[in-house]
Amino acid sequence: MPGFGGSDLAVLDLALERDPRGHWTVARHESRLRRNTAHTLADPVVLSAARESHMKVRSHLEEVVGHTKTALHNFFSLATPTAIDALSAHAQATVIREGVRGTPESKLPILSATAAHTAGGLGGPGHFLHIPPGPVQRRHIAGLIPYRNEVWALRVSGADLRRWLETAAEVFAPLGAAIGPLVDPSRPPFHFDTIHGVTYNIDPRRPRGNRITALTWQEAPVQPKQVFLLATNQFRAAGGGGFDCAPKTAVALRSPLPLAEALIAAITDPCEHLWSDALPWRFNASGASAILQTTPDALPYLEDIAHLSPAPCGMTASGFAKIRLHL
Repeated sequence: MPGFGGSDLAVLDLALERDPRGHWTVARHESRLRRNTAHTLADPVVLSAARESHMKVRSHLEEVVGHTKTALHNFFSLATPTAIDALSAHAQATVIREGVRGTPESKLPILSATAAHTAGGLGGPGHFLHIPPGPVQRRHIAGLIPYRNEVWALRVSGADLRRWLETAAEVFAPLGAAIGPLVDPSRPPFHFDTIHGVTYNIDPRRPRGNRITALTWQEAPVQPKQVFLLATNQFRAAGGGGFDCAPKTAVALRSPLPLAEALIAAITDPCEHLWSDALPWRFNASGASAILQTTPDALPYLEDIAHLSPAPCGMTASGFAKIRLHL
């Protein structure tokens, strides 16, 4: 796996020799990476061979599947729940609700977990999601679901739910008296999940494993043995990102229904969102401040996090905008 997203080309050179019995063996080998940058010239032979297929794909991705009156982005998904989170969570829950219809699981409260994928990190300051107001194309939907993960439904207890949230909150750097980064630079952004359907607070000043407070469902504290149906993806259900691997007995559904169509429906009928106006979580670290690194494209949208009193404070060497937040 050389890099990600076509960032590198792995080249393996093998020198083979044939022994007297006719068997081939590797006499010498060399491996190296070729960087793919904005200055890398495309191979005309490859371009010619792929042109027809490439144009068909572009035409398909440019198809308009809906409209949005407001900008949808994840510029601040590591500082506050976003509309994109709510949209994805609603689509997942819709898929699961249809899948468990008529089964005993249909009577369980449905929650939905969404990861902060494509939110900077090693991908750099251009690695964010942004759907501007106006037509929504299939390429935007593809950005919301970059991996071919199935939507799964897991039966989880209140105790399971708390462990899940504590694992997600580990992405935040420990906050002290000095103002430091909000997110631990050694933790990929996609390790952070937001769970919709419950409300809770996160305090990064507290030690990892003890950062979630005021966890409630329908304004009542979540009980350890309370049972929920959690919509997530197969990667997370299998323990991806350092989460607990769900036992087979906890898997209530592996949905065959396509998430893309549910996302398109959610964009087309925004009034039907389950959690369009809900804020599942917020920071509860009064007096603490931290630096969020995000794309410079986020600067015109600081009003979206006005409750955190954002203050731009320069740029990093790699091109991220630094924003001081009051938690």
